[in-house]
Amino acid sequence: MPTGRFNGLTPVKTAVHNKNCFPLYDEQFNFNLNSDQRVMEDSLVLFSVKDKDLFGMTSQYIAECYITFADLTASKGEQIIMSLSRPDITDSIACSGA
Repeated sequence: MPTGRFNGLTPVKTAVHNKNCFPLYDEQFNFNLNSDQRVMEDSLVLFSVKDKDLFGMTSQYIAECYITFADLTASKGEQIIMSLSRPDITDSIACSGA
């Protein structure tokens, strides 16, 4: 999340699933946004999927998906199933493991 727009919000992470080729991530995240942040156009939540190597030293970027704030609001708390994709350009912060 851009720090200039979302001051005070900390990126969240799912629990790690060790030694699992098909992990299920059925987790809930709560973001406390002020009224100005909720109505920002083109704001989104990015989900990135990474895999740690055998020794846990490095992360390999696997895929990503994102959802806009507008789509989150429209879901009214219902479960959302999203498809993952791998971008053509992988030199972003999301891909770097930062």
